[in-house]
Amino acid sequence: RDEGLMRTIVQQAAVRIHECNGQEVLDVVEAISTGGYIDAVDKVYWDTLMDWTGEKYERARRYLDENAGLPLALPRLSDFDRALAVQDYREQLSKFDLIGLGFTYTARLLEHIGVRLPEGSVLEEWTETARQVAVNVRHEGDMEKNAEAQEGLKVCRTVCVYRYSLRRADGDGAAELGPTAITSGPADEAHELGLFATTLRHHRGGGCAK
Repeated sequence: RDEGLMRTIVQQAAVRIHECNGQEVLDVVEAISTGGYIDAVDKVYWDTLMDWTGEKYERARRYLDENAGLPLALPRLSDFDRALAVQDYREQLSKFDLIGLGFTYTARLLEHIGVRLPEGSVLEEWTETARQVAVNVRHEGDMEKNAEAQEGLKVCRTVCVYRYSLRRADGDGAAELGPTAITSGPADEAHELGLFATTLRHHRGGGCAK
């Protein structure tokens, strides 16, 4: 551990915050938070970084809240208007760079929209389940290649395993699905899936929506 170095990095990031790109600041915040250096750095400079990242998070949260009803409106639109609505949503959402928020704020945003992040023994159980499910998943385009090529492509693929449980607000009726594994790849351009393809897009440019 080098607490002196971390204090210097935080100080310089705070002093030059308007000269840095957003990702650099978020990377510093993530490193300090996950590395357990918060108590070692200067509170004034740290608060400057936290205020900046908090504003970025709030802008993303407000935008998602304001557009929460958009998926319900899409079926009533014509194909042309639906395509325009999804395109506009994607362009606006891309400006927030949700993946670039870092784990802490991304987790906070996911929990805000209803995603439950497991902890402790529940997390260990889910991790084992996800590993078992992920073993056999294949990208559709990879199946056309020979066995050796498919093995090599495993290194280039990110596997996302998910499950969900949806309940009506009045408590009458529920739906559950999963665990289901999907691989990263080109984003799905279907209009009815556009919102999810944008929100869950993989950092290499592929989509984790299906």
